[in-house]
Order: sequence, then C-alpha cells, then structure tokens
Amino acid sequence: MTRHHPNAASEGSHGDAPKDIGRVAYVDESEIRIGARRVYLLAATLVASCQRGEARAVMVSARGQATGKLHWHELGHASRERHIKTVGALSLNHVVVARNGEAHETSERARHKTLVWLLGELAERRIHHIVAEARQRKQNDRDLALFRGLRDAHQIDHRMRLDHVPGRDDPLLWIPDMVAGAHTVALRGDDQYTTALAGQVDLLEGRD
Repeated sequence: MTRHHPNAASEGSHGDAPKDIGRVAYVDESEIRIGARRVYLLAATLVASCQRGEARAVMVSARGQATGKLHWHELGHASRERHIKTVGALSLNHVVVARNGEAHETSERARHKTLVWLLGELAERRIHHIVAEARQRKQNDRDLALFRGLRDAHQIDHRMRLDHVPGRDDPLLWIPDMVAGAHTVALRGDDQYTTALAGQVDLLEGRD
C-alpha cells in the first residue's frame, strides 16, 4: 500500500471539522481500467454536523437549474473544473482509497476488497457513521453483509453504522462523486482537477 501525502489532510486541520466521532463519511465509487489493471476507487468525504447545512446548500446552488444529482461522468471539462473548485472551497477532509486489481476481477469483488480497506481507514479515524450512495438492492445487501461481518469479527468498531441513500436525495453524496472522478483522471496522469483539493485528501493506493 502506498500513502500519498502531498494532498494529505491532518485530522481536524480544515474548516470546522473537529477531531471527534461526530463526523459522517459520505462515500461514492469510481472504477477505471489502466492497461491490464482494474482500479477500483472509493472516496469518503468527512463532514461534521456543523458543516452539513452549508455544504448541502453550496452543492445545490452549484447544480443550478439542472435536476437530479451532479455526476462527474456526465459533466464536460468546464463543468468539472467549476464543480471541483466548489468542492475545494468547502475545505472538507477526504479519504480516497484506490485499489489495483487484476483486469479479470469482477466489479463486486473489487468493491468488496476496497470497502474493507476503506472501512478500516474510517474506523481508525473514529468515523462511526457511513452514508454510501445506494445502488441496486442486492448490491446494497452485499455491502451490509460485509459490514456486519467485519463488525461481528471486531475488525471495525461495533458502533459503526452503514446507510445507503440515493445520490439524488442528498447533495453531500455529490461531493465524493466529484472527488472520486477527479482522482480517476489523476490516476491516468492528469492532476488538473485534484489541484483544487490540495491539502484536503488522504490518498491511499495499493493492491492485495
């Protein structure tokens, strides 16, 4: 595993985010192929209760007249640039884990392994509530089965909770979507978007 520190955020060093258990991790995914590698990436945005109202309002305002959720892969360059700067201006902390797997590996297996990694990182940061963007019901159920197994095995804190929420229902989920998207571009060698997040991201890369 490689931990990158140029954009690494020290706990509680930005905005109002305190070093406590009151923060919620909002999580979204992205996946790319680079040559023979399948890179599965999960981004978690850590938001304190005192930050949620403002962050939601900012993201709704940034969406403008559009409807539904903001989705990185549906945006052109100018919109991506504008929205990632909006995210950077919120001065939130983010944890991004990017796992390199084999090209033949299924997306669900890649997610399983990457989620185990992310949950361990969040447990170390004393994050007890995780809100992940909802997918299909059976996929959400797989996440929950994995989560409960880790909790029952005492591999993560027993107080941790995982909820799934549709992306359109909570603008805070649009933030890790932007963060994940920016980092998939960076993994291809172009950091034009991640520079807006300087000092806010703890990026971890590795493989089993």
